[in-house]
This record gives sequence, structure tokens and C-alpha cells, in this order.
Amino acid sequence: MNIRTKDNSPSFISWSIVIGVIITLFTFNAVNWDSLLIEVHDNLDSVHAWLAILSQHDLFFSSNDTAVPFLGGINRGYLPSELQLANIIYHFFDPLSAHYINYALKVIIGTFSFYVLGHRIFGSNPSFKDFGPIVALAFALLPGYENLFIAQASVPLAVYLYLRALERKNLSFFFLPLFYPILSEFPRYGIFICAITFLCTLYLIFRRDPRWLSSLIFLSALSLGYLITDYRVFYTMLISGEETIRASMVSPDYNIIKGSLKVALMGQYHAQSLHHFIILPSLLISLYIARKEVKILYLSQASFAIKLLISCLVIIAFHSLIYGLYGSSSIKSLIVNLVPALAGFNFSRFIWLNPTLWYIAFSAALLIMSRSLNKWFVIGISCLQLFLIVMFPTYGNDIANTIKCKYFSACENTPSYEEFYSVDLFNNIKSDINYSGEAVLAFGFHPSVLSFNGFYTLDGYHNAYSSLHKKNFRKIIAPTLDSSEKYREYFDNWGGRAYLFSEQVDYKPKRNIENLIAEIPFDPVEAKNSGVVYIISLYRLNISQTNRIKFISEYNKPKSFYNIYLYKLK
Repeated sequence: MNIRTKDNSPSFISWSIVIGVIITLFTFNAVNWDSLLIEVHDNLDSVHAWLAILSQHDLFFSSNDTAVPFLGGINRGYLPSELQLANIIYHFFDPLSAHYINYALKVIIGTFSFYVLGHRIFGSNPSFKDFGPIVALAFALLPGYENLFIAQASVPLAVYLYLRALERKNLSFFFLPLFYPILSEFPRYGIFICAITFLCTLYLIFRRDPRWLSSLIFLSALSLGYLITDYRVFYTMLISGEETIRASMVSPDYNIIKGSLKVALMGQYHAQSLHHFIILPSLLISLYIARKEVKILYLSQASFAIKLLISCLVIIAFHSLIYGLYGSSSIKSLIVNLVPALAGFNFSRFIWLNPTLWYIAFSAALLIMSRSLNKWFVIGISCLQLFLIVMFPTYGNDIANTIKCKYFSACENTPSYEEFYSVDLFNNIKSDINYSGEAVLAFGFHPSVLSFNGFYTLDGYHNAYSSLHKKNFRKIIAPTLDSSEKYREYFDNWGGRAYLFSEQVDYKPKRNIENLIAEIPFDPVEAKNSGVVYIISLYRLNISQTNRIKFISEYNKPKSFYNIYLYKLK
């Protein structure tokens, strides 16, 4: 059969666009490789470096209480599980290759995941095959938190598996949920997927729908899968008995209504949907086209696409309301009092399920629009959304950010991957001092740079490390906290970044720094008592009034983002 027949031509063109975009993006990544501007926040400054450390020290499969050489020897149990795909690839590949494999898996899994769900939902409508591949790729390319790329991309797959399990036609769909958590993560996705599945099960029981048993079996298999793959999280939360900083975190209150509306309209940067430019107007146009069906009196007789679109919007609104409620300290206190184990638990992350809902609603809107508008116009709208996602510079969109900074504006303080870690520079320092595992502190840049390069750091970034280490580290940085209300609140109320703070300079590194001499941002005696030997600083320190710190040398290298000053504690 000729694939270029009149009936198949839109689908053929859609898949050609998808393949062409994927090849272009992968080629761009390959050409730029280590010069790509990969997201730093919640990535190069944390998870990417953690996984690299586990690989470098062969600690992926070590016991939960094994010390990992950053944040003063954080326990292995606090770091990501080796049973999840996004993590274990770092065991087999170098960190940068693992990053690109993670990206490739995100694109492939996300496109497949969304398309099979869309085909399951809209399969009887041939119009979905015209634009479905493009919408699926747009969903797969959504920017966000890199370590959760695969988890985000596979959410539609979880929905598809659940729908197939309810059909009870194939026993494999009761066993596949056992393996699905390999693609996901319990604390930031799994708990919310399980919660939604639990609510669906209760609804089916209430309706006396015989499918409740299938739903319960699916939920049980899914929960068991998460229990196995995220066993380190459950051990740390329920068995270890060690108190983490999450128990004492204090989040600032914000207006519930404003918080809900903002996240509903703009999304949340860790799991973006980029729906406000094209998708929202498309939904409004489709609702106008089907305005007679939208009326309450006729909604029961409305088309499936209209019912699905409105259902998605209702759930999106509900998730956004939960996000807004998270901004209320009284609500959080109530939850902690009812379930103490949830202290520090961020229940606002139901919002991370919204991207899937937005793109299902978008697909439904395009189907409604295809009734009245030319199908090529509808395909064009889906292409616009795809182009927006590829080219819009935002958090986690490495390709768009690289294009912006290389060709359109000078992003002086945005380092490439190679510049950020500056491996040659720090290898030079280690060689000069004959480094053999002494504790160090970073000043003026992210400690993850040192951890990645094989230094044992007392500082670092993690959102759930030991409260005891936070208490001890506070003694080191007490001089800054005593003189800075901003950093005192930042550290005492949160504490995820155990850094050397200073009112004079930021912890985010700059390429061309001011020629200043910074005051010492820590207590040298406490640092020495904690085992610190070296201070590796982006700024010169004013050591003229102390005999406890000795200047060693200054370091710089071509292609490095840093000019480093090395000090040693006496």
C-alpha cells in the first residue's frame, strides 16, 4: 500500500516532521556536546554531580549507611536509587554521555508514551493520527527537572497501563505496573500517581463498578513496584530513624487564590507545560466552536472530546488549588499533625501531573477544531506548539538557552558544561597539593563542582540531608548568619544549600568578578575542628587579620569559568 495516498498524507507528513525534528535536535546536541549550556539549578549543582560521585566511587550498589564524600559524608540512602533508569545509566556511562542518553530516552519514551495513550483515547477518530505524532513529540520535549525527564515523559504510559488494566483483557497489564516505577520516582511522582489511582478505585467502589477489583490490583502492583525500586527512600523515611532537614523546613505563606491562579496559568518550572501561549487560546477556540455542547443542559449529550477537555480542565484546576493550599502554613500543620511521617512532604506536586492533562486537553481541542477548520490548519497549530517548545528559552531548555546565548545575546555568567566543571583546572589543583581526600569548602561557586572533581566537600546542596550535619555546619557559617538576616532565614528555615554565604558576593559564580577582597565568610576555628583543610575560593579573602588561614596559590586555565584562590587552614 502506498503510504502517500490522500488519506495517509497528513499522518505521513506529521511523522516526517517528528523524525526531522528529533534528528535535528540530536545533531545539535552532538555538535555542541560539552559546550552545551546545560541547566545548573537543581541539576549540575546537585543531582548530576551526586550520580557522578556514586559512579566515580563505585557506590551505586553500596548499603544505605555508606558515607558518600560530599556534605560531610552523606549516607548513600539519601541519594537516588540505582533501580531507576534515569540514575543507573550513570553507572555504565560517563556523566555527560549519561545526560544525553537521559535526554534521548525522555524524547523516545515521551513520544511513544503520549501517542499510545492518545491512540487509546482517540483511536476511533482519524484526525488524531494527523496531528497526534506532533503533539506527542511536543509533550516529550517539555523542559523541566532533568533527573525527572523520564518520570515526566512516562506519566501518559502509566495512564495507558491503567486504562488497559481496567479492560481486563490481558493479564500482562496487571504485571506491567510492577516494572513501571523503573521509569518513575516515588517521592516526586509515584506517590501522586498512586493517590490518583486510589481515588479512582474508591470511585469505582462507590459506583459499584466491577472494575474496582482490577483497579485495586493495579494499585497494589504499582505500589509494590515503587516499594522495590525506591527502597532507599522508604528505609530513610520509615526505618533509619534519622531526622532530616525536611522536618524543620518552614515555607513562607502565600495567597492561596493567587498561588492557584498563577500555577494554573503559568505552570511550575520543574514540570513545565508551556500551555499559555498556544494551548490556552486553542482550548478557548474549541470551546467556542462547541459552545452549544458546553452548556450545562446539553453537556451530558456532548461529544467525547468536549467531555474529556472539560474533565481535564477540572482536574487541572483541582491540582492548582492543592498547590495554592500548600502555601498555607495552617494546612501544612494540620497534615503533619494527622500524619507526622509527612513532615516536610511537598503535597503541592500534584501539579506535576498537569502537563499530561494539558496535552490531552490540547489534543481534544484540536479534534473539536478539526470539525470546522481545515485539517492542515490544525496540524499547523500543533507545529507552532512544537516550535515554541523547541525554541523558547526557559528553565531546563538547554538547546533553546544555548541558541539564545550563542547567537542572540551575551549570557556572560552562564557557563557551558565544560566551563562549569572545569575538570583540567581542578585536576591541576589536586596534583599540586597531592590531594588525598582532605575536607574542603567552596566559596563563591557551587560545591558540586568540587564534588564532581573528586574533592571531599563539607558543603553541598541536598533537600533532605541529616539535621545533625545542618546543625554542625551552621556553626561554621555563624559569622555570616549573625550579620545577615537574608541568609539566616534562608539557611535556618530551609537549609538545602549548606554553602559559605556572603553579603558581598553571590554563591552563583560569575565569569568576570569584581576585583574585591572578600571578608572571611566562616569561622576558621569551627571549620578546622570540623576537619576542613582547604578553602577553594573564587574570590581573594581578607586574611590579614587572622593567622589561621594561609594563602597557597592562584589558579586559572583556558576554557575554565573560574579564577581560583586556594587557602589552607592552619
